[in-house]
Amino acid sequence: MGAIRLERCIAAMVALLFTFVLAVPFAPTSGAAPAKVTVIASSEVVPVWEHAAQLFREKTGADVEIVSQGYNESFQKIVTSQVAGSHAYDIAKVDTIWLAQFAKSGFLVPLGPYLSKAFVADTIPASLQQMQYDGQIWALDGAFNAKFFYYNKRLLRQAGIAQPPRTWEELIQQTKVLQMKGLARYGIAWGWTQAEGLVCDYTLLLNDFGGRYQDAAGHWTLNSGAAVRALAFMRDSLTSLKISDPSSITLDDRGVVNLLIQGQIPYLVSWGFAWAWAQDPSRSKVVNDVGIGLIPGSTSAHTLSSSTGGGSGYGILRTSLHKDLAAQLLLIYASPEVQKWEMTALKFDQITSLQVLRDPAVVRSDPEMVGFANQFRYVYPRPILPWYSQWSSVMQLQLHRALVGEATPQQALDEAQRQIEQLATRVK
Repeated sequence: MGAIRLERCIAAMVALLFTFVLAVPFAPTSGAAPAKVTVIASSEVVPVWEHAAQLFREKTGADVEIVSQGYNESFQKIVTSQVAGSHAYDIAKVDTIWLAQFAKSGFLVPLGPYLSKAFVADTIPASLQQMQYDGQIWALDGAFNAKFFYYNKRLLRQAGIAQPPRTWEELIQQTKVLQMKGLARYGIAWGWTQAEGLVCDYTLLLNDFGGRYQDAAGHWTLNSGAAVRALAFMRDSLTSLKISDPSSITLDDRGVVNLLIQGQIPYLVSWGFAWAWAQDPSRSKVVNDVGIGLIPGSTSAHTLSSSTGGGSGYGILRTSLHKDLAAQLLLIYASPEVQKWEMTALKFDQITSLQVLRDPAVVRSDPEMVGFANQFRYVYPRPILPWYSQWSSVMQLQLHRALVGEATPQQALDEAQRQIEQLATRVK
């Protein structure tokens, strides 16, 4: 989640990008198979790219080079290569919060011409949605993720609770039972330090409480009644309700998972990696005790559930000399065949294919996929903006001010509304 600093690097380069990068002409796709297609990939998915590359070589005879490094280095390599007009790379990682700026700056080519109707129909809609900007798809999700609801089955059984909460109101009631019986000091913990993870949790709660960031006309509604109620619930969960661990305001969305896997809290809202951590006996005390359910809905807002998306995708760089061949490799990487392989061979759960999610063999081998698949129906995205870094910085600060008592939820969101409206006017 260290994208705020990185996104500012994009903002600083905008003038240069539009004077230099956009001047680089599209290079025609070579008719002959090139020696290789080069991919800038995240280190954690290199095995998937290697498998896709093997299938690609068998199909085309062309080779693949995979360039892998950390998150920050990937960002810098992509921006630098595009500013220079380099033809060295064909496919690049595109984090969801980079996408709008990359597209606007001319780094990527639209993928619509390469995508069949069958492919689009088989892809989780929320996955495609977060890879769209200005009406076009610019990347394919290579690591689609969402927030999920985890619960400690053993603690619930000991408390006499038959099923996990379906609403936040039920979670409050169940937490009181767990506290009264001495089974847990707090019901849930969050990664609410002043960082991107705070914005992610607020996004899903905003939607859960019936709110939106913008209305149908595109006007910002950051201080609407539903928005204030969502933030008030977050604050109250820490203070008057005492269901959320107070350390939440200092934890990030990685550190908070340790409270679940050490058996200290019965409930957690977290990304897909929390499941793998919970099942790892070298780090977890709750192996086989964790279940996956829908994130609770809100009785007052009549919602069933809500989540938000994350992760990253892969797009074809505008300066690639081998766009058609790169598209073939990208579609192999995103294919149900490769996704099923990564699930069975690597136990990766970040899947975008509906076909794979519904595959009986997959469900039998990974029953938790049912819980993951159900949650994908309730994903509400963060705004897709070229100036997302500035937007997120404002939201992080104002949300955190409300949580630590420096402002009321209404005051914090009024200030967020004022600043975001000013930003929106300046960036037009």
